[in-house]
Amino acid sequence: VPALFYCRLRGADFAARLRLRLPRPGHALYLLYAAIFLIGGSALISMGMYTLFPESFAAGSSEVYTNFARNAGIFDGLYLVMAFALLPAVTEELLFRGIVAGSYETMGVFTAVLVSALTFAMSHFSFVRFPVYFFSGLVLAGVMYATRSLTASMLIHTLNNAFVLFLEKFILHIAEKRSISMILF
Repeated sequence: VPALFYCRLRGADFAARLRLRLPRPGHALYLLYAAIFLIGGSALISMGMYTLFPESFAAGSSEVYTNFARNAGIFDGLYLVMAFALLPAVTEELLFRGIVAGSYETMGVFTAVLVSALTFAMSHFSFVRFPVYFFSGLVLAGVMYATRSLTASMLIHTLNNAFVLFLEKFILHIAEKRSISMILF
């Protein structure tokens, strides 16, 4: 709500910079590649950070969120996706790629991408996960600028959050076992 209020105060010119439009059908393949790149890159960075800081990286794991839904029904799974994948993706993209990047565009796209990625990473208050969030911020800003659609970055962000929510424990398990064949997979 504060983000929408801010946009309203800035006027119609600023609202146009938010790019609140659906991606074109021609962007479907690009979005698929971007999702694979974001999920794969985040997984690799997570494995590296887990190797360096196993206790502190695992402490911030998404398994905390999924523990309460074990042996639960479909509605608990939907709640997890809505509360921990979709809602954060929509609000964070509106704030960081919409408002922050839109505000810094006057200084150039590179500055807008860098500032939005830095503020996104810092807002998660995690030193050991900073590289993962910074990489994610760069990719999501790239998606927004390449497709000229904030909803495209919201979609990719939601997919990444869902992946982290349900599959990060397997990534950390692979990193813990240090199986080179699994890491290459």
